[in-house]
Amino acid sequence: MKLKTVKAIFNGLVAVMLALAAGYALTDSFLLGCGVIVLGIAASVFHFALYRCPHCGKHLGRGTPDACPHCGNPLEEAPAPTDPSRKA
Repeated sequence: MKLKTVKAIFNGLVAVMLALAAGYALTDSFLLGCGVIVLGIAASVFHFALYRCPHCGKHLGRGTPDACPHCGNPLEEAPAPTDPSRKA
């Protein structure tokens, strides 16, 4: 799975978890509280299992580094070079 996809899914899980937490704070619903806990655990497992360097496979840690802190390879693919002789 591409690193950009992993980041998007993780951010989605966290956003839903925060929405459930807000709902729990407003309603004091037991089910919303359980949802917050389950999504928190799921987001943590997802992060530790898949947020890895595509080159060396080691965990990237917290944040969004531009290069792997372990092997130093860039994490984002370089954009394809454009042909200067081709006009748009």
